[in-house]
Amino acid sequence: MGKTGIKGHKRVTVGSVYRTTDFDRFAYLPGQRPVGKRHRRLARSIEEDNMLDRFPISVFVEDYMLYIIDGQHRFAAAQMLGEPIDYVIVDPITPEQICAAHSPGGHSSNWTDKEVIESHITNPHYRELREFHREHHVAVGCAIGMLRGHSHASSWDKKEFRLGRFKVTDRAWASRIVFLVNAFRDKGVSWAGHVRFLQALSDVMKVDGFDEARLIRNLGKYTRPIHDYTPVDANLQQLEDIYNHGVSKKKLFPLALEAKRAATSAKAKGTK
Repeated sequence: MGKTGIKGHKRVTVGSVYRTTDFDRFAYLPGQRPVGKRHRRLARSIEEDNMLDRFPISVFVEDYMLYIIDGQHRFAAAQMLGEPIDYVIVDPITPEQICAAHSPGGHSSNWTDKEVIESHITNPHYRELREFHREHHVAVGCAIGMLRGHSHASSWDKKEFRLGRFKVTDRAWASRIVFLVNAFRDKGVSWAGHVRFLQALSDVMKVDGFDEARLIRNLGKYTRPIHDYTPVDANLQQLEDIYNHGVSKKKLFPLALEAKRAATSAKAKGTK
C-alpha cells in the first residue's frame, strides 16, 4: 500500500480508514455534483440514527489536502452537525474519472441538468448555457438545442452535454427563436417555451420563404384562443392558422405541410 503525508498524520496509508472533526482538511473537486439541500435531510437522518462510521467517504491526498471523491453530502451533513467523519484514503483520481465512475457514459443519469451545468461552470459554453436558460425561462434541454440551431437537445447533444463537451454553435438561431417565443409570451401564451411548441416553431422557421414579420403581425391581430397542445402537428396547424389570419385566399400558405416536409427532408439528410 502506498503512503503519503498529511497534516495531523505522520503517514497515511491508501486503503486505511481515519476519523476526524477537522473539516478544514477537506476540499471538493471541480466536476463533482454540487452539494444541494439534500445534505440537510441527511443530517436529520444522522441525528436519528448515526451510521457515518459504517460508510466512510473516499478521499485522496494532494498538497496536504483531502480531496473528496465520493460522499460530499455525508461530509456536508457531518460538518453541519459537528459529528466526526470517517474517511478512507484512495489513489488520486481526476474529475473526468469521477464522471466515468458514476456511469459508463459520463455523469450519472440521476444528476439533474442543472447539476451537470454547475459541475462544468468554469467552461464558458456552460456559463452561457446557464445564463440563456435563466434569462429566457426555457428548460435546459431546450436551451441546449436552441444554442445549437434547433428546438431541443438531441440524444447526441445530451450525451455531449453530460460528458462536458457542450459547445454553443448557433447564437443567431437562438436569438431568432427567442424573439418569436417572446412575441407569443407577450400575447399571453405562457407555454411558448415548452418543448412541443418550440419544436413546431423551429419547424416552421426552417421553411423556405417563411416570413417571421408576417407571423408576428398576424399574431397581434389574432383573436381566437391559442391552445397548449401536446402534439407537434396540432401546434403546427395552430401556427399556420395564425400565419394566414386575415390574408386573402391567394396568399394562404400551407405552413404546417411545408414544415413537415422540411423536417422530413432534414431528417433524411441527417441534419439536426
